[in-house]
Amino acid sequence: MALLQRTVSHHNPVSTERYPDINPQTWATRGGSSIFVKWIPDEMTDADAHRFFKTYGQIDRVEIVHKMKDGNKIGRMLFVHFDGWNETFLPHAIAQNHPNPVELEYCVTNRFNSEKIYKLKCCINVRPIPKVDYTTTQLTDMFENLSKKFAELQKETARVNELQKSENDRLQLKIVELENRLVLCEQKTI
Repeated sequence: MALLQRTVSHHNPVSTERYPDINPQTWATRGGSSIFVKWIPDEMTDADAHRFFKTYGQIDRVEIVHKMKDGNKIGRMLFVHFDGWNETFLPHAIAQNHPNPVELEYCVTNRFNSEKIYKLKCCINVRPIPKVDYTTTQLTDMFENLSKKFAELQKETARVNELQKSENDRLQLKIVELENRLVLCEQKTI
């Protein structure tokens, strides 16, 4: 069971000048808000994140993203997109502390029944990405399938073009043959 720690982190203050379009008070009271969690434990799945954050609001979607550095995974972060809030403490705490994070305790019980508590640092997602109908994997698969179909169509087009050229050549020969016959017929009638 994960618990909300109501103490607020004041580490690494960030200037609000970087995000002039964000009005934290408006953000906390409207639907369609999004939070950013700077780091999540490896144990947390999409389903775990959804289950943990659904107590705070109606979730549109959760997105776990791998942090990369020099081509290597160095951790994971989380974006939680809400349709609306169920309670007001979390959004108001995040808004009041913006741009600094609010810490939430996330408790994991392992298979040996021992608990580990992680601190999730949550803040306003200042650049939320609109929902898409397809994941990157799905788009990659669709692109690969379309590429294969395109290659097949190119081969088929080349085959049809070759057949058409062959047929044109055959018809040209037939026309020449018929013209020669016509000339012979005309010569016989003279």
